[in-house]
Amino acid sequence: MELPSLFALFTICSLCLAAPQPIAANSAAAVPVQPETIYTFNSSFIPENTLLRNNNQLLVTCTTCPYIFQLDPTQGQDQTPKLVHTFNGYGSVTGIVQLQKDVFAVSVGNYTISGGPVNGTWNIWLLDLRSYVPPSYDPSKVTAVLMGSATQATIIDGLAIVNASRGLIAGTDFQQGTIWLTDIALNRTTALITSADLGPNAGGATGPLGRAGVNGLKFRDSRLYFTTTSSGNYGYVPVNTQTGQATGGITTLFDYSFRLDDFNFAASGNVYFTTFDSSPNGGIYRRASGTPAGQNGTTEVIAEYGTNSVIANDTGSGCNVIFSAALRNQVLRARLEGAC
Repeated sequence: MELPSLFALFTICSLCLAAPQPIAANSAAAVPVQPETIYTFNSSFIPENTLLRNNNQLLVTCTTCPYIFQLDPTQGQDQTPKLVHTFNGYGSVTGIVQLQKDVFAVSVGNYTISGGPVNGTWNIWLLDLRSYVPPSYDPSKVTAVLMGSATQATIIDGLAIVNASRGLIAGTDFQQGTIWLTDIALNRTTALITSADLGPNAGGATGPLGRAGVNGLKFRDSRLYFTTTSSGNYGYVPVNTQTGQATGGITTLFDYSFRLDDFNFAASGNVYFTTFDSSPNGGIYRRASGTPAGQNGTTEVIAEYGTNSVIANDTGSGCNVIFSAALRNQVLRARLEGAC
């Protein structure tokens, strides 16, 4: 299916550069990583997810506003962020994934830090940036189309593409414990899976982010990998790539003692994820490729950032990871793997 053109989750983090600590006694501590600040927004803009366009310009979504901005990662703080699009009538933009070159799926709705998500306001939009090009980067040339209204969702947060050519997109609902599936061709959103294992943990911390279930989401090898926040689970659901339907139940790879946020796979197969927790558990962690289910011994703290960092993506080199530190209103980059 040919899609119109359009071009990652949730974080709130205070920046902390304490020395990394190993998770377990048999974990080897990595060399502390000094992050590079790409840009610091003003206090009204809490960055949520980031995604690199094919031209290496960086798209940034906003938890507390209806905007998507573009940054040049090479220009630093002296640049003026470029407005890409405003979702009028909404107050929050969270997940973002690329379906094809300069065509993106974006999750949009209403959310406040004090009250959490507003039920029934969340939807998937297609954002077409094929005409959003230099030198003008004119936002009037950007088009956005509402797809597959998800009125039953409390929130759609992290996104993952199940099948780009068929237009199948999965999204997390951390309040209901549901992974939603949007079928662009059929213009509908249905529940892919709902489970107590994906829902909020009643024993978790209080507040709209404290008792949050399924959060980060990535698709790889016919599996939807996920993290849950208050229960700290990392696992997967097997999925049919042609229909987007679950073909089995949940497999938990490890149940961590801290609250997980977003994550990503590096080119090496290593998994990097971040947490909502402060030191010593807060920061970026690495789970080595091939680590068996039920083991965390090869997971290492790579860098500490306090609470609620979100890893958005690496650059494809398996080296740089871009993430947001939301309570500092920052977008940062860390070199976490190999020689850059």
